[in-house]
Amino acid sequence: MCNLCKTIHGNQGVRLFVAEDTRNPNRKIGNDFCEDLLCSLRIRRLVAVPPNQMSETIGIEEKAVRIIEEAERFFDHCY
Repeated sequence: MCNLCKTIHGNQGVRLFVAEDTRNPNRKIGNDFCEDLLCSLRIRRLVAVPPNQMSETIGIEEKAVRIIEEAERFFDHCY
C-alpha cells in the first residue's frame, strides 16, 4: 500500500523510496510510494485505481492534505 494515497496495489505498483536521514547520516529511512507517483491523480480518480481498492469516507480535500503531510514527514528527514 502506498503511504501517500493509501492505494492498495497488491504485489506490484509500490516501490520503497530510501534516503539518508539528515539527523543521522549513518541511518537510512524509507517509505512505500506508488512507483509511478500518480497519487494526486488517483485520489481524484483521474487514473484507474486497482479493483481491490477499499473505499474511504473522507473527501478529496482531506486525501490531498494527507498526501502533503505524509510527503513532508518523509522529506523533512531527507537530503
